[in-house]
Amino acid sequence: MSTQAEQAGAEHTGDVAELTYRDAVNAALLDEMRSDATVYFMGEDVGTAGGVFKTNEGLAEAFPGRVINTPICENGFVGVALGMAVTGLRPVVEIMFSDFLAVCWDLVAN
Repeated sequence: MSTQAEQAGAEHTGDVAELTYRDAVNAALLDEMRSDATVYFMGEDVGTAGGVFKTNEGLAEAFPGRVINTPICENGFVGVALGMAVTGLRPVVEIMFSDFLAVCWDLVAN
C-alpha cells in the first residue's frame, strides 16, 4: 500500500502513512481497480470531474470505460449496479450525498 499512499500524497511518520479520507478512498479504489478488471465505479460527476469532492481524481483516465458518469437518478444507477453484481461484476457506487440514499433504499432492501 505504500506505493499508492505515496502517489496519493501521504505524509509518512515512521511506519504509518497518514492520508486524508479523500486520498484513502482514492487509493483503495485505485488499488482494487488495478487488481480486478471486474470492478466498475459509477456515480454523478465521478468521471473526468473527479467527483464532487475530488475523491476520484485520475480514475477515469486510468480506467477508461470502467468509471461511469450517471444522471441524477440514484434509484436507476443503484438498480444497474445490483444487476451488474448478480452477473459477476463488482460495481462500486458513489452516492453524492447521504440524503440521496432514501430514494434507492427500496432496491437495496428488497
